[in-house]
Amino acid sequence: MDEINKEGKTLLNRSKTRQKNKNVRLFISDLSTLDGIRKLAEDVKKSEGSIDVLINNAGVFLKKRSETTDGLETTFAVNVAAPFLLTYLLLDLLHAGNKPRLIITSSISQTNDINIADLQSCNGYRDGHGAYDLSKTIDLMMALEMSDKFNDAGIMVNSLDPGTVETKMLSEGWSCPGIPVDKADNTFLLATDAKYDNVTGKYFVDNVATEISNVCKDIKLRQEIWKKLEDITGVKY
Repeated sequence: MDEINKEGKTLLNRSKTRQKNKNVRLFISDLSTLDGIRKLAEDVKKSEGSIDVLINNAGVFLKKRSETTDGLETTFAVNVAAPFLLTYLLLDLLHAGNKPRLIITSSISQTNDINIADLQSCNGYRDGHGAYDLSKTIDLMMALEMSDKFNDAGIMVNSLDPGTVETKMLSEGWSCPGIPVDKADNTFLLATDAKYDNVTGKYFVDNVATEISNVCKDIKLRQEIWKKLEDITGVKY
């Protein structure tokens, strides 16, 4: 955590300098644990009175299966449980936001088959790819459900594949080249472009609204997974 704090502060100072904006704040917490997510939400609430855009982008790809202190498979914990719980805990700030937007990062790496009894990937981990594909599919399903639930409140909820970006995750899991991080602006555009002011419930690939898979269209399955997530995180939307 000390190294993360150091890297975070370096990034914070760099952001302030490049953007010529001192109104930038850094929050650090462990998103693999439910307590860490709660701590992050508490810290944000102490600092901010509203949120205009919440981007759930944190994610991991792990070749070897592991579990968190909460007994969750780590990929599922960070990629799925974290955005589900964090969004719930920050929902009041989103309600107070100006034309609020919620983005949940998915991926073109998805699965067409979900075993509701094995969301923790005890079987089919497949050197990390099974768990990752499952998590990104659930992220999209989660975004679709949130879009329905938050529509009356005026919160626009969308999901996207951020593009094949040159990151440690890409190198670890796919060993292929990607676009430079400073050129990866798909998420930025979805978060800021005025043309998305009233767009909700969409999945974007290369900035184009894209047809979702049949498994993501399964409303009954989406609702079953939603209930599982409420049970796991201890919250009820």
